[in-house]
Amino acid sequence: MKKLTGIAIATVLGLTSAAVFAQTPMSTTTMTTTKAPQAAAKATATAKKEPSAAQLAQREKMKTCNVQAKDKKGADRQAFMKTCLSK
Repeated sequence: MKKLTGIAIATVLGLTSAAVFAQTPMSTTTMTTTKAPQAAAKATATAKKEPSAAQLAQREKMKTCNVQAKDKKGADRQAFMKTCLSK
């Protein structure tokens, strides 16, 4: 009797898992309409944007402060960079 119950459970589980994986594929029209906005968003995100004047100035300040702080480490460097970048 236990063997029969086990076989019945295995059969039911096998049939239900097959039904779960037997879904219909997306149509090609659905795939193209959902991929088009995603592709456009990705192209926009990957396009390089020119940095602003403030960003360029900050980069230069960072480069200068890094050169000046090359011999400092740890908390000393952190304190120096904080004051240097705030000027």
